[in-house]
Amino acid sequence: MNMSAITTLIFQEPTSTIIDQAVPLASISGHATWSLLNLVLVLISLTAAVIIGALYFYKPKQGSAREGTKTRTIPTKEPVSSKNTDTGLNQNLFWRLVSISIAMVAVVIFLLAEEMTGAMVLVDSWTPFMLLAMILQCLAMLFAVSRGTGSTLVQEAVEINNIKQRVNIRVD
Repeated sequence: MNMSAITTLIFQEPTSTIIDQAVPLASISGHATWSLLNLVLVLISLTAAVIIGALYFYKPKQGSAREGTKTRTIPTKEPVSSKNTDTGLNQNLFWRLVSISIAMVAVVIFLLAEEMTGAMVLVDSWTPFMLLAMILQCLAMLFAVSRGTGSTLVQEAVEINNIKQRVNIRVD
């Protein structure tokens, strides 16, 4: 044996073979399934976001709620201030944007987490996240609707009472 063969045997490092493994997907459980309940929750959330976004641009016609009744404008000395309505509209817009954002996040999570080519199951490991997104969506919609209509109805009632007291009209 020559010297080069001996040195290669002594200093030769052991080789190891690395086996190619499958790239892990977004599913926590490890097998390809998708949840029917998650699909239903995402569709409800997306539909609610579209409706709440469209209702922002919907303006009811003046007097459509009270057709057939005559209204009379009573002049007052003080102009009606609109400083409270601006903050109501801003809060209303804020909660509508939160609602739409939650729906978009739910759709992205669904598209990343669910393997639609796999088997369908009723619930999977992502269902609690989708349920949480749906609950947050409902709360944001509740705040968006109540901030927009509830506060303005209260303000209108207070203004009507103030006008009645100033003019001394008794309405039964």
